[in-house]
Amino acid sequence: MSEPPPSRFTPRPDGRFEVNLDEQDLDNLAVVVADLVDDLDGSPDSADLSRLHPPAYTDNDDRQMEYQLLAGEELRSSRRNGIETSLAILELSVITEEQLWALLRTLNSVRLVTGTRLGIDEDIHHPPKLWFRLPPQTKRLWAVYLFSSELLGEATYALMSD
Repeated sequence: MSEPPPSRFTPRPDGRFEVNLDEQDLDNLAVVVADLVDDLDGSPDSADLSRLHPPAYTDNDDRQMEYQLLAGEELRSSRRNGIETSLAILELSVITEEQLWALLRTLNSVRLVTGTRLGIDEDIHHPPKLWFRLPPQTKRLWAVYLFSSELLGEATYALMSD
């Protein structure tokens, strides 16, 4: 029986993490993060992005509007900073805990947006069994969802192991 592949994020004794992403992982990560940037820049109020900024006041439209005016830009700015950090990680072999947290948040955003597009509204779900019957765009969404979920899990596990 063969050994499982090494974790993509390995804790080091100095508190940092080794990044063990192969070329395909790096390319895929760059694409999914770039897609998230395009989504955020294109239409920040899109229904696909609704899970990234759920309403703070569901019963009061005026307070919700005030909240979005006051906190909305700060949240978007924070998300963009995390994305920039995530993209910088693509060039590094060792990262800090803060950088891994930024990547984790970015991957979670990718997963939430993709899950919304696939109609996933809960944590327990199963990808379709008959992949070959799916339209190409749906296949791509599932691939992005599963890839981001896998990396998110490995990043979480590495942070818990630290």
